[in-house]
Amino acid sequence: ATDQYGNYVVQHVMEHSSRPGDRQALMQIARKNVLSLSCHKYASNVIEKALGCGTLEERAVLIQGIVGEPGEGHSPILTMMRDRFGNYIVQRVIMLAQGPQREALLWKLHEHMPALKKSNTYGKHIITALERAQV
Repeated sequence: ATDQYGNYVVQHVMEHSSRPGDRQALMQIARKNVLSLSCHKYASNVIEKALGCGTLEERAVLIQGIVGEPGEGHSPILTMMRDRFGNYIVQRVIMLAQGPQREALLWKLHEHMPALKKSNTYGKHIITALERAQV
């Protein structure tokens, strides 16, 4: 997933494999390594593909890994929203999260809104995505 060309192979297998278990295995790897993969130039494309082509359940598990557990001190999303590649994943999650998970995501992001407003360009992209999501 971290290779310049290998990430395309992983994305293709994730989306098109007809062999049982291929996508599920890749989804498990993505979930376990969501922060490091999301903040990597090439692997972030794999996480974005996983969010887009996963089942609702797979997507929910991946989003939970990004948002973190309730009460968790430093969830992955806090690092991702300030990262030049990770912020794109956060924007995608804002568009895709549903129900209580969406509420938890939006709450966590709003909690950090003052820091986002003072932050770099990436934080401003998150604010724009939040504003679009609430229209």
